[in-house]
Amino acid sequence: MISLKIFKRFILSKRSGALIKKLAWISIIQIALSLFAFVLVLSVMNGMNLSISDRVTSLEPDLVLEFPGASSSVALDFQPVVMRIRENPDAVIDIFEQSDVIVRTMDGLYRGLVAKGLSQASLERFSRAIQNMDQKQKSHRPEEIQMWNPDEMPLEDEIVIGFDVARTLNIFEGDWVTVIPPEALLLPQGQLPQLEKVRVKRIISTSLQDLDAQYFWYQKELTLGRFKNSPSRHNRVEVFLPDHESADEMKKSLEGFENVLVSTWKDRNGALFAALRIEKLAIGFILFLAGLISSFSVVMALTLLITQKKKEWALMRTLGFSHQDLIRLLTRLGLWLSGVGVMIGTLSGLAMALIIQFYPLSILPSIYYDSQIPSKVDFTFVATVLCVAAVICYWTCRRTAMTLSEDQIADLLKYR
Repeated sequence: MISLKIFKRFILSKRSGALIKKLAWISIIQIALSLFAFVLVLSVMNGMNLSISDRVTSLEPDLVLEFPGASSSVALDFQPVVMRIRENPDAVIDIFEQSDVIVRTMDGLYRGLVAKGLSQASLERFSRAIQNMDQKQKSHRPEEIQMWNPDEMPLEDEIVIGFDVARTLNIFEGDWVTVIPPEALLLPQGQLPQLEKVRVKRIISTSLQDLDAQYFWYQKELTLGRFKNSPSRHNRVEVFLPDHESADEMKKSLEGFENVLVSTWKDRNGALFAALRIEKLAIGFILFLAGLISSFSVVMALTLLITQKKKEWALMRTLGFSHQDLIRLLTRLGLWLSGVGVMIGTLSGLAMALIIQFYPLSILPSIYYDSQIPSKVDFTFVATVLCVAAVICYWTCRRTAMTLSEDQIADLLKYR
């Protein structure tokens, strides 16, 4: 192709001007670096979002059913919506109790928490999920936090507490804490509230900040028995599905039932996933601007080439090239210049992202939950990047090539 030969001779060869050659290499390097960062960073963010999503779906139920006015857990078993879900043999259903409480330590420190009472089977499932996620993602576990085995279930007057809560309140395993219902704050002066002392059986880390900093767990029917009539206690139903993505479909199928509020894991963590999407969009937009700015160097190199090689363009006119032929030729030269950078940057970024995807880097410090830098390559996204980059490069090079005026070429031919 004549455009490739001219590209090698006019831009990359030793015969080309020193300034044009330097600008050409600078353009290629800038475009390659910007596309490399764009593909790699967004692939890493995809991996991190997927890692967070996997942990949320592993530790939280796919559906939570709330029944306003339901006073006992026994009545929930006979609710029509619960019986409808039981028709699915793959669905795991469990009834839990949840209440807002105040925890007071022996040192006099206070903290408002959420107490969640689960059955023994549900607690064992919760423990296995934490183990599986730790082994899969190799999360950073503080030295003082050991692995929670399913056999170490909290017994009577025992609780399992999150690591962030324990660190904030200076709690250690084996410590006794006092649990106070929130309505005790409204009692008249002189009236003693209902209190219950519990022992911290285990301190766990779920690698989810909302759980580690706000919850403690216990085995229902064995602990917090004095709070059965507390207005803050609510009995609810949690449902685990084999396919987490089917939670929305299941929720729609339950819309016809009355006196029930159904929420999916996406609904309960909507703020978290919205923040992740905004973060990804903001970083992607900044990297896109960086790539767009780097394309200006192609404009500079192509403009300088047009200006310094006017005599060559005039000579080509004498050989039969029309003005439109020259514009198409200059456009192709710009596409060769930008295309080399686009391909190098995209392919190198894609290769690095795939390497990290199959061999995650465990280089993050202990202040992060997950020690690994994950990655997830979206080939559709990479193809979209290539298409958008091609359109921008073509439009930029075309507009720059059109600065070659036909009158200037005619003047050179006239006074040569």
